[in-house]
Amino acid sequence: MTTAAAVTVSMETTDMAAELANVTAATMYVYPAALSNFAATMACAFVVLGCLGNGTTIVALLASEKLRSHATTMFVISLAVTDFIYCVFNMPLTASRYIHMAWVHSDELCMIFPFLFYGNVAVSILNLLTITINRYVLICHTKTYQRIYRQPYIAFMIVASWLVPVVFLVPPLFGVWGRYGEKPQTSSCTILEDENGNSPKSAIFAVGIGVPMIVIVLCYLRIYWQMQADQVAARSIIIHL
Repeated sequence: MTTAAAVTVSMETTDMAAELANVTAATMYVYPAALSNFAATMACAFVVLGCLGNGTTIVALLASEKLRSHATTMFVISLAVTDFIYCVFNMPLTASRYIHMAWVHSDELCMIFPFLFYGNVAVSILNLLTITINRYVLICHTKTYQRIYRQPYIAFMIVASWLVPVVFLVPPLFGVWGRYGEKPQTSSCTILEDENGNSPKSAIFAVGIGVPMIVIVLCYLRIYWQMQADQVAARSIIIHL
């Protein structure tokens, strides 16, 4: 075989390999184009609405001296900041992934994306938990409310709601207890299992989502029962009058 022929065969082989890689990548992407386009459109809409809505909420609450004095306000601001970060960072990258039907950004950004994604979800749920417990204490344990919801304690609750998810999300940054990377089937950057098959996903879902949601439901049930009892007591007083 001549040198020219060898070069031609080599180039054809390379082209075939590249074409096969493209076909394989297209085959592995599990979402159809129409669905991806719809998801990209919705993601773009959420970026605009989320930034405007959460940004307005943060500014309005911070601008009101009267509202800033309420414990619930600080929890709502913390929740709005979390959602604002998600809309500014995660949603645009999500839209890009659906538009290109692939992850087209750097590997470093692919590590930061799931860190903030799972972190924001967990912090949001924990912020909702703090708001729910605040309402529960106010309605069901009114006498102890002022003693519990003082500025240092409020600050501790907010900081804790942000730091708890970090405990689970930092190790994968160093390849310990899972790792961050791209899932080829969906071109999504997520938490993957490490070489030992370990991942913090279950712990994150349990501590950051599962347990808080259960507590939230129980608190609202207790609030409902307390309000029902208060209504019965009020009617009884009216009848005796």
